[in-house]
Amino acid sequence: MVPKEKYYWKSFHHPDLKAPGAHNHRGGHFLKEDIAAFDGKFFGIPPQECEAIDPQFRLQLEVTYEALENTGLHLEDVRGSDTAVYVATFGQDYAGMQDRDLDTSSEYYMTGRGLAMASNRIS
Repeated sequence: MVPKEKYYWKSFHHPDLKAPGAHNHRGGHFLKEDIAAFDGKFFGIPPQECEAIDPQFRLQLEVTYEALENTGLHLEDVRGSDTAVYVATFGQDYAGMQDRDLDTSSEYYMTGRGLAMASNRIS
């Protein structure tokens, strides 16, 4: 089920797969964690920049670190190595929310949400 605080899914539900502006599912996968609880200091990112970073990129940084940790590798083991980073993202909801009021946009507006930054942040 979709958590009530996310959106009222019944408003967008339609049994016809081809109905414009609608979907036919009744649930999804939702994060339980607070995405604002990102530990930017751990990654050497100042607080003002953290606010501008798309939550997808924040999660990618955390999961990448966890993956290295789970393999027993340290950052020093991969730093400077022939290691590539390939990342895919889906949706630009955070960018759309930031676009609502460009007068209050962060100086990190483009580097925080630009799709080219997804793999760049990790590397």
